[in-house]
Amino acid sequence: QSEQDEARAHAAGFTDFKRVYTHDDLIRSDRVIFAATGVTDGDLLRGVRYQGRTARTQSVLMRAHTKTIRFIDAIHHLEHKTLRSRRRNQEILARAEAVLPHVHPADEWHGTLLAYRERAETLLREGRRPN
Repeated sequence: QSEQDEARAHAAGFTDFKRVYTHDDLIRSDRVIFAATGVTDGDLLRGVRYQGRTARTQSVLMRAHTKTIRFIDAIHHLEHKTLRSRRRNQEILARAEAVLPHVHPADEWHGTLLAYRERAETLLREGRRPN
C-alpha cells in the first residue's frame, strides 16, 4: 500500500502492518451493516446473470445488532435502470485480450472469455452496444 494508506491506517489506530486483524479489531460496535452483491460466482453468492433485457443478482445483507442475515435474489429490468449496465465494446474486448493469455485452454473460463471476445467484436462491427 502507499504511504498515504499507511498514514490513514495509523491514524485510525492500526499500527502493526504485519498482523492479521480480526473483525473484533476492525469493528468496535454492533451497530454495523454489511452488504455485498455477487459480481462473479463465488462461495457465498452467484454472479450477475443476464437474460435478455434483465439482470439477476444475488446479495447478502447482515446486521450485527439483530444478528439478521438476509439473502436477496433480485431481477433488474435494464431498460428502467438509471445506471445502465453498458460497457463499451472496446473495454470488453481489451479485458478479454488481456486475460486470455493467462487462462489455460482446458479451463472452463477460456471458452467463456472467447465467447465474450467474439460478442464484443461482433457488436463493434455492427455498431451496437451490449445489453
